[in-house]
Amino acid sequence: MRANEDMGAGYLLDRSLSLDPRVSPIEGDLTAVAPAIVCGAGCDPLRDHAPAYAAVLEAAGVPVRLRIFPGMLRGYWSMGVVPRANELADQPCEELAELHAPEHTDIPLP
Repeated sequence: MRANEDMGAGYLLDRSLSLDPRVSPIEGDLTAVAPAIVCGAGCDPLRDHAPAYAAVLEAAGVPVRLRIFPGMLRGYWSMGVVPRANELADQPCEELAELHAPEHTDIPLP
């Protein structure tokens, strides 16, 4: 994808590393990774990568939830002055806590 190439150019001096799973987890073995919430912003040049990554996780047997937030820009997680961004950042955190909670516990989550 062109957007991926453009974005990656700013991070990788050695472009051959773009297929290294430490750089692109989607290229590695994902069978033993923890449950995940994959989030994407509707107005992000890399928006299509979120569903692709979620699909690979699901195919590897990883519990995964995909969330695409329409109208949000890339980097919305760090837009603390935008109230909607704060709400959307909190939602996946709560879902992730649910995914990682033991099935049978007497200890309530905070």
